[in-house]
Amino acid sequence: MEHQMPQYSMSFDDEQGQVVQSNNTDELNSLTKKVLQSLNPAPVIDDVSDTQIKLPAGIVLDGKVYQDAEVQELTGEHEEKLAKARASNNAAKYVNTLLLCGTVSVGGKPITQGLLDSLLQGDLDMLVLGIRRATFGDEFEVYEIECPHCQELNDLELNLKDIPVKELDDPETREFLIDLRRGRKAKIQYPTGAVQNEIFKNNLTIPEMNSLTLAECVISFIERDGTEKLSNGLTDVKNLGIADRNTLQEYIYNNQPGPRYDQVTALCSSCDGEVSVPLSVGILFREL
Repeated sequence: MEHQMPQYSMSFDDEQGQVVQSNNTDELNSLTKKVLQSLNPAPVIDDVSDTQIKLPAGIVLDGKVYQDAEVQELTGEHEEKLAKARASNNAAKYVNTLLLCGTVSVGGKPITQGLLDSLLQGDLDMLVLGIRRATFGDEFEVYEIECPHCQELNDLELNLKDIPVKELDDPETREFLIDLRRGRKAKIQYPTGAVQNEIFKNNLTIPEMNSLTLAECVISFIERDGTEKLSNGLTDVKNLGIADRNTLQEYIYNNQPGPRYDQVTALCSSCDGEVSVPLSVGILFREL
């Protein structure tokens, strides 16, 4: 004998507040869901803390990539240290001091100079943005930016979210093969904080800066016949042809992860033309 399902009828308020009678199963199920939701409201998800950031590359520890980092708000004590660093007129020293003061940890590891030196330059730039956000918020201003269309000077209000950020397509891949002239290839990696500190220690020309960067980035050269030879650092990159040097520099510039300070644009307040906005650590931390 077949058992017939009992038919239930319930009254409830519709969306206009009117009492409605129904024995429709779908309506009753919908009502039940509404009642349960009213008794157990959905949890409120807080905004992500402004001290937690994701690095565009991250560090590799025991074969695993960690892209999480924690920064903190700068304090009066930090301001004193930064003032001394600025007085040295050494940009690298100032940025390094800023990172040591404002970074708490990377990948769960407490920050040290050695850890900073091992991070890719793009990750360091991302930490700088995180410290800026934690200390002063997302909004910042730039002044007297000339419009290339009407030559009007613009005072602009920008947001850190206006700065494009490039992430690694695969954070676990850290070496790349680049085609050079005459069938050769170069195996490279992206520059770290260590080489940036080295670059700004002395008054170097741009070609000398490029040589230092390439000396760290080029791991090896692969000949046309497949023979691979480890790079001999500065000696090899100084002997490298200018065309091949340019190829490597352009690849690193175009593909390395991190915030793109030179790709920020805004609209001119006078003609609505696009204005390129040059950014730097000095502009982002103008308040210090």
